[in-house]
Amino acid sequence: MKKNYFLIILVLAFFSCKKQKAEINHPPVAHAGNDTAITLPANIINLDGSRSTDPDNNITSYQWTKISGPSSPNITNANASQTQVSNLIQGVYQFEIKVTDSGGLMTKDTMQVTVNQQTNTTTVDVYVAGTGYNGSVTVAKYWKNGQAITLTDGTKNARAFSIAVVGSDVYVAGGAVNSSGVYVAKYWKNGQAIALTDGTKDAGAFSIAVVGSDVYVAGTEFNGSVYVDKYWKNGQAISLTDGTKPASQPSIAVAGNDVYVAGGEVNGADHVEYWKNGQAISLTDGTTVAWSTSITVADNDVYVSGYERKYVGIAKYWKNGQAVALTDGMWEASATDIAVVGSDVYVAGFETGAPAGGVAKYWKNGQAIALTDGTKDAYAQAIAVMGSDVYVIGSEQNVRTKYWKNGQAIALAEVTFGDEFLDIVVVKR
Repeated sequence: MKKNYFLIILVLAFFSCKKQKAEINHPPVAHAGNDTAITLPANIINLDGSRSTDPDNNITSYQWTKISGPSSPNITNANASQTQVSNLIQGVYQFEIKVTDSGGLMTKDTMQVTVNQQTNTTTVDVYVAGTGYNGSVTVAKYWKNGQAITLTDGTKNARAFSIAVVGSDVYVAGGAVNSSGVYVAKYWKNGQAIALTDGTKDAGAFSIAVVGSDVYVAGTEFNGSVYVDKYWKNGQAISLTDGTKPASQPSIAVAGNDVYVAGGEVNGADHVEYWKNGQAISLTDGTTVAWSTSITVADNDVYVSGYERKYVGIAKYWKNGQAVALTDGMWEASATDIAVVGSDVYVAGFETGAPAGGVAKYWKNGQAIALTDGTKDAYAQAIAVMGSDVYVIGSEQNVRTKYWKNGQAIALAEVTFGDEFLDIVVVKR
């Protein structure tokens, strides 16, 4: 009887251990898939976590998360083992999958997606307008593919602010001091100067657009007490402000038969507005300091870049009067130029906060791309887009002028100390 008692105990112990062993839960093994790379315009990839396993065959959930990279992507179904990610832009992304079993145990794995800029094989000419310095006065000039073309003779101060290219014709807007010491607003067509003002009052031409045989130039002219915003069509002046308040440097765009000019005037604070065929449309209410820098029109939508100051300047643009902030107001910032291609909005500008001051950057659909590292004060002045290539001009401390293509700095020939780039145009050759 005693022997049978111990036998029963051994049998029970055996089955108890076997049951405990069967009840041990093992964690799953997550597998996010292999790293991958795509090239724009492709902007969709598939995430595949189906190779994740569990020793006990009891996976109950999957969860995908983007843990690094630009903020643009959309994950179709973050809780599926296999799903799709869309709206990718240039950059490097890390996607993580978390796999959980019925016992609550989980493991994670990550995979990397590199989205490369589209290769553009189009041959282009790059035109840059700006100002040089000959040691005693400023000189209006432009560069074509790095080759400098001087517009003034260097005996009196002159500046070039804006450039337009139509076919083989090059138009540059700016101004030059006359023999009486007065700045005359003018533009140059293929190097030939056309005066817009009579030289009795200081004036300047800051933006130019050419449609067919019509030349439109936006600028300002002093009326004896303040500067007045105006534009000229084929030399004929149209005033936009009434001359009772100081006005800003305007920018011009033409779409069909409509003429758009962005500018502003001081009305308590700086007041941003644009004019469509001379009719003013306000963008700010005049209670904050604000300024516009550029205007463009695409598919009947009107875009104006600039900044508005609350406690610091906030870089922003307005689309059909609706403000879109590009910075969060932590650091001083401004948007200096805007270009729209299809559904993509590109804005050049800068933001301070780096050790040396401003960081030159641009935003594509609100996503910031830094052009400088912040170790030298820098800013971006103007932007142009050709296909998938983004061109930005600006400056960086100790290197007066800069030109970036897809974020890579490119040195232009014949650029000397004192030169300043203010506008850029890229055209197919």
